[in-house]
Amino acid sequence: MRSSRARRPSRSLGILGKTKLPRTIASRSIILKMWPKKPDEKAEDFAYADDPEFSTIRRKLARWAADNVHIIKDLKPPQPPDFNNRLNANWKLLLQIAQHAGGGWPEQACRSAIYLSRAPYEPSVGVQLLAALRAMFTKNRTEITSEQVVQELVADPDSPWHEYCCRGPITKNQVAALLRDYDIRPVVVHPTKRADFSRHGYRAAQFEDAFARFLPHEPNIRTLKSGREKI
Repeated sequence: MRSSRARRPSRSLGILGKTKLPRTIASRSIILKMWPKKPDEKAEDFAYADDPEFSTIRRKLARWAADNVHIIKDLKPPQPPDFNNRLNANWKLLLQIAQHAGGGWPEQACRSAIYLSRAPYEPSVGVQLLAALRAMFTKNRTEITSEQVVQELVADPDSPWHEYCCRGPITKNQVAALLRDYDIRPVVVHPTKRADFSRHGYRAAQFEDAFARFLPHEPNIRTLKSGREKI
C-alpha cells in the first residue's frame, strides 16, 4: 500500500495550483497574474513552438535585436519612482527597448512597470515587524520598551502577532530574535540603580538603517491580517 504522504501535493502549491515563489526569486522576477477561462469564454488553440508564424516572429525579433543592441545598451530611460536595485534591474532592458521604440511606448512601459511591480510577494515576518515598529515610532516616540512593543503588536486580535507561529501571542524574546537578523538588539531605555529593575526596549535611532533598507518609501507596509491581505 502506498503511503499517504506520497500522494500529498507540494506545500508550495496554493489555490488553483499557484506556486508561491520564494521572496528571493519573486523580487528578481516580473510577475504576471493569469486567470483560468470561464466556461463561456473562448480562446484560440495555442500553436506549437515550431508553428511557421512563431518561426517568423522569432526570426524578426532576433534580427531586430542584432541591429539595435548597440543603440539600446547605451540608453538611459528615466526610472519610475523608487525603482532601485533589483527592481531597476528587472525592468531596465524593457524600458530601454520602449524608449528606443518611441511614440507612446515609454510612457506605457513605465505605467506597466509600476502596475506589475506592486509587491508580488508577501513580506517576511521580519519586514512585517519592522513595519509595525516604524508605525509605533511615528507616534512622536524616540524609544519604546519591549513590553510596550508586545502590547501594541497583540492589541489587534486579527493580527499575526496575536497567534504567532500558532503558539499564542508573540513574546519579547521572539521579537528580539526577529530583530537580531537586522543587527538590532534590546537596550536599556529606563535605567535604574538596580540592573534587574532596568527596563529594556528599543530606540528609534537603532532602526534608521533597517527602515531605509528594508521598507519602501511609499506606501507604508502594514502587517498582514488573516494571511490574505497583501501590501
